[in-house]
Amino acid sequence: MSRDKQKPDTSPEPRGEVTDDLLEHEYDGIREYDNPLPRWWVWMFWGSFWFSVLYFFHYHVGGQGTSVAQAYVEELQIAREEQAKASLGEAVTEQALAKMMADTALMADTESLYAQRCAQCHADKGQGLIGPNLTDDHYVHGGTLMEIYQVVAHGVLAKGMPEWERQLTPIELRKIVAYVGSMRGTNVAGKAPEGNQVGLAALLEAAKDGAAPPSGAAAPSGAAPGGAPSAEAPTGEVPAPSGAPSGEAAP
Repeated sequence: MSRDKQKPDTSPEPRGEVTDDLLEHEYDGIREYDNPLPRWWVWMFWGSFWFSVLYFFHYHVGGQGTSVAQAYVEELQIAREEQAKASLGEAVTEQALAKMMADTALMADTESLYAQRCAQCHADKGQGLIGPNLTDDHYVHGGTLMEIYQVVAHGVLAKGMPEWERQLTPIELRKIVAYVGSMRGTNVAGKAPEGNQVGLAALLEAAKDGAAPPSGAAAPSGAAPGGAPSAEAPTGEVPAPSGAPSGEAAP
């Protein structure tokens, strides 16, 4: 066999004459063809452009829909709600309520619930309207979280305070009590103090440390043992109905 035999031609078949037109401009001796993009690519480009315009007006101008940031905030709120519901297995105690009160994000979530259920009587910041001021250091029935819980749950019918345990879910009830507890000592100007002054500083310090309230710190002066109002209560104060738990007239 001859070594001079040529190898088979493996070059690609010619594709025909180039039909693209050369553009007139030239840079550094380089010229380019007028080679348009595929139509599918062009349609995708314009589709993306108009989608972005509609997206901008829908979310940022019209304020419709839920943005990624807002969806993230809502997911965190749901997670906090689930975490709070997990506490329902625990008994209602001063320490459990103080733990919820210390969760600032959960309290921020509860603000809307307070505005819906309590603000009409106690005002938006707890400064008092029909109901007493929740931000000072004077309490009609005592200022511990458990006393507030009893009043919120069972109400004070003589004062027009409903039994919120009949209208709120268990977790909403605890959240409201913790929220009202977080108002203690904020001293928002509003309705004049009612009831008797209590050792609020000791109560707040105990709540901060997660400890039980100091003995006698929350008992109003002029109150009988057990927190029940005595006959020495200030003029105009109506004692809680017989059998009603003691506590501050909260929302």
